[in-house]
Amino acid sequence: MVGVWAASPRHASSKAKLSWPKSIPDQVQAVRESLERQPGPASTEQIARQFKRARTDRVQELLETLSTLGQVRSMDDGRFMI
Repeated sequence: MVGVWAASPRHASSKAKLSWPKSIPDQVQAVRESLERQPGPASTEQIARQFKRARTDRVQELLETLSTLGQVRSMDDGRFMI
């Protein structure tokens, strides 16, 4: 079964970092989509590490904005989830 796991597209693509979008609307969408792909709650750092050149403070701001808009849930421990 090791060969099946290694060939899985989900695992293969999880290693490659995504480009950080330039526009704010695209950043919001990218952060939300990244959080949707998480199996559970994720920290700001976990989301930021998925992108090239994404600043943690910017990702935190976007996650807080999405939470205020009711698009994501903020957990007591500082993580976020859909």
